[in-house]
Amino acid sequence: MLHHGGKLIQEARKRNSDPKEWLDLSTGISPISYPSIDIPQQAWHRLPEEEDGLVAAAQQYYGYPDLLPVAGSQAAIMALPRVIETQLGYKGCVLLPQIGYQEHHGAWQRAGWRIEFYQHKPLNAQLSCADVVVLINPNNPTTVKHSGQAIAQLESQLTTKQILIIDEAFMDGDDDASRLRSELRSNTLVLRSLGKFFGLAGLRVGFVAANETWRAKLNAELGPWTLSGPSRYLATQALLDQQWQHQVATRLTELKNEQLTILMQLFSPDSVRSASLFIRIEHPQSEALYQYCCEQLLLVRLCDEKDAIRLGLCGDKQSLIQMQQALQYAIDKLEKHNLSDAVTCRVE
Repeated sequence: MLHHGGKLIQEARKRNSDPKEWLDLSTGISPISYPSIDIPQQAWHRLPEEEDGLVAAAQQYYGYPDLLPVAGSQAAIMALPRVIETQLGYKGCVLLPQIGYQEHHGAWQRAGWRIEFYQHKPLNAQLSCADVVVLINPNNPTTVKHSGQAIAQLESQLTTKQILIIDEAFMDGDDDASRLRSELRSNTLVLRSLGKFFGLAGLRVGFVAANETWRAKLNAELGPWTLSGPSRYLATQALLDQQWQHQVATRLTELKNEQLTILMQLFSPDSVRSASLFIRIEHPQSEALYQYCCEQLLLVRLCDEKDAIRLGLCGDKQSLIQMQQALQYAIDKLEKHNLSDAVTCRVE
């Protein structure tokens, strides 16, 4: 099973420490969580009902009418290869970003599709033979963000039979490039995740925007009651709470700017990049940097390529201080280790 960060208890046990003492910045989930509310007893007692107002609330929030609730965008990622194979009648070729959320790769690989990778955008030669194109916008963990114009250009190169899947899990709060700003073509599907911006990852709620045909096929594949009644109720309240959304979006921008200022003082500014709710720091010794951070009870995400670490946002001043001190410790340890190696080389 792929590792995505968030295994705080596991890391704490390795170091015989209390998880409560750690600062967990490994997941990219908002540090500000939508507050707990009283959930009616009937939400626990009755089977979930589709006419409970969740879809209407999501339509208002996303500004798009054609939505299917799913158990996090992860559920759609895992089901779509089978759904699309059934629709096409064969396993074809899917284009995936070389670096990106690896669950996409895992899902298509398990389904037996032929996979080709692209760097920043697919090449024309790749598009000509692809059945499915997957775009992650903004890309996790590279932070690359495709503009609305760039996406329109990509879609203009696709035939009506070619399928485009856009993963917008980290689009909330900075959605100027969201594909949901205009009507989707018949074979474009957009995945959205409620857990990131609302800080409700444990709720496991997401949405797929697509035409009726794709929504029906995906719904049939996933089966009934994909979301629990309590999840549907809390998600509905969060999606309708525009005042909270505005206040949190403003606060998250402030928090990210404060954090970026610190990180650019600690590292080369060219190595620090941000997108939505996470920050990427490229470093040639990322593995050692990760380990030294853990020594200071700071959990970050070591990217799969081991060329960078990814940090979520700090939620308050104390967290910023803890992050800064841990990273300074890690940098000092790296410099001391590199100096020691250099001396050893000269002696030899």
